[in-house]
Amino acid sequence: MGEHILHIRRQEWELLHLKEDVFVLEAHLRFAEFQIEQQRLQAQAEWERKSQSEYGRSDDVERAREWHDYQMHQSWIEEVLPRLVVNPFIVAVWSLHETAITELARLLQKRQGVTRSLSDTKGKHFLIKANRYFEQTLRFTFGYTEKRRTSLDLLAALRNAIAHSNGRM
Repeated sequence: MGEHILHIRRQEWELLHLKEDVFVLEAHLRFAEFQIEQQRLQAQAEWERKSQSEYGRSDDVERAREWHDYQMHQSWIEEVLPRLVVNPFIVAVWSLHETAITELARLLQKRQGVTRSLSDTKGKHFLIKANRYFEQTLRFTFGYTEKRRTSLDLLAALRNAIAHSNGRM
């Protein structure tokens, strides 16, 4: 009995750590967004500085090269960096949500003495499966608003698109 209570307490403790994980993910995203914006502003300032300098007729080729370099850098900032930074963030947020739901299901399953687990439940995707398990097996309702459910569906779709397209969307 004491070991069972200790196990449940450990699970509850792990659920509390999820809040910290959300905080860390959010801080990481804000930092990454800040860095991307700084890169964009720095490139723009550099281009403006160069474009205001004196160019003679013989500098047209150099000016075209600089414009091309600037455009390539802007493209990298606007397309590649977000794919490298934001896409993994979306996958991490989804994973955190899925982990939280799975841990909560495991905790309630043990508390209620239910033998059927979340993984035994059938569903087209995780949200349907989890909702079905919680409502039908555990008799527990999340109480998601329609807006929250729509957001989670979008998050799941984005995660799947990222995971199955190598991040190229």
